[in-house]
Amino acid sequence: MSSMASEILHNMATVLRATGEFAQVTIGDGGSNTAVPRASVVYEGSEEFSGDDAAGQRWMRMRSRIVIHTRAEDWSTAVGRTTELCEAAAAALLADLYRENRCQALPIG
Repeated sequence: MSSMASEILHNMATVLRATGEFAQVTIGDGGSNTAVPRASVVYEGSEEFSGDDAAGQRWMRMRSRIVIHTRAEDWSTAVGRTTELCEAAAAALLADLYRENRCQALPIG
């Protein structure tokens, strides 16, 4: 994993921690199984490709996912709480699409 990918994952984890919604946020699988709710920022890979706008340029697309764990007494409460956590995480992460200028919107043919 490149240092830029690592910086992006750390940024995402920092943003999730700042929401105050999670007892624990980790990069990668791990952490305490008893800490709930918790979130994991998981690196899934990257791919390099040529930019359409300039010959010789190389771009990287990084894939990651957020795994959220919670616990509740009944199914409907668990689904409701998980939905709330997902919405809070999405809102926080989508507030800065460029991860403090580490990412760009690419011209993809």
